[in-house]
Amino acid sequence: MATGVEVVRVFPGGNLGPAFIKNVHGPIPHVEMIPSGGVSLDNMDQWMENGAWAVGIGSALTKDLKEKGYVSVTENAQAFVDKYHDLN
Repeated sequence: MATGVEVVRVFPGGNLGPAFIKNVHGPIPHVEMIPSGGVSLDNMDQWMENGAWAVGIGSALTKDLKEKGYVSVTENAQAFVDKYHDLN
């Protein structure tokens, strides 16, 4: 924050858990965080409810690549977009 960073990437998010963001916001409410690593469709709502500024998605996008090909990346991305819109 002292160097002017506006948003901090929290990695690996799965090891820290969604409550980490809420816990940091207690004493430092103005710090914005993006969890990455461990974010899924099943827990995206928990990250957002705990104050994540956004979420980073990586392997969740390519999890079906071998079985379904590149179209699965688009489908998985759309599922995250749809979930995000449902949450907001």
